[in-house]
Amino acid sequence: MAPASELTEAKAKFVVMSNVLGGIRDYDRGGWLVGQDAHAKAAVAVMRSGKTLAPPRVLGKEIGRLLRIAWQTELAARVSDVYDDDMLRRVAAQT
Repeated sequence: MAPASELTEAKAKFVVMSNVLGGIRDYDRGGWLVGQDAHAKAAVAVMRSGKTLAPPRVLGKEIGRLLRIAWQTELAARVSDVYDDDMLRRVAAQT
């Protein structure tokens, strides 16, 4: 049996993984910033540094038609992934 002070590959891997997970936990809890509400402060800082949003613009009739066609094509392409049906796959292939 190896002495307790000897660092084996398994022990080193365990220590590294523990340190990484501990760092992730500290980051998630906001330990990388001062204060308990670090996430809220970071969100406010990001919001303040960004550009102000312009009011949404109305899409033209032709743009709306083209977007509907694109969305329908995307749906047809993805349906065959969800439902394993040969007939549905053939119909979707026509799109």
